[in-house]
Amino acid sequence: MIGSLSHGYRQRVGIAQSIVHGPELVVLDEPISGLDPVQIMEMRELVRGLRGSHTVVVSSHILTEISETCDRILIIDEGRIAWSGTEAELSATLKQGMRVALTLRGAGLSSAAAAEKARAALAGLDGVREVEILEPRRSRRGDQPRYAWP
Repeated sequence: MIGSLSHGYRQRVGIAQSIVHGPELVVLDEPISGLDPVQIMEMRELVRGLRGSHTVVVSSHILTEISETCDRILIIDEGRIAWSGTEAELSATLKQGMRVALTLRGAGLSSAAAAEKARAALAGLDGVREVEILEPRRSRRGDQPRYAWP
């Protein structure tokens, strides 16, 4: 019978099966995957409704989904907790130390000339603390140098 239900209702049945015995911990892996916008809002309400009576862990790579349903965020990297905190704390952390890598193609410019033009342009931007020019290395295509600026 469950197989005849829509995807959204099958998701709900799965959550019901996971909480029927009152576990302390409920782990939900991508609970909104494949749902339409109305079902997403309903699923968020359902997940938020589990607070208090259960500890709910939502696994997702969609940060907006996590921010809509969760109080705290854990970032797991290679099986270890790399970061833990609130969404506001994560935003503050990301704003402090973002690193951007760029690949430049300067038609008719030498690598050194392209790098210096890029340095001058980037150094004048708000929030840029440092520009590091890395030695060119060939891309997979073997034809374009790559540069990175932290």
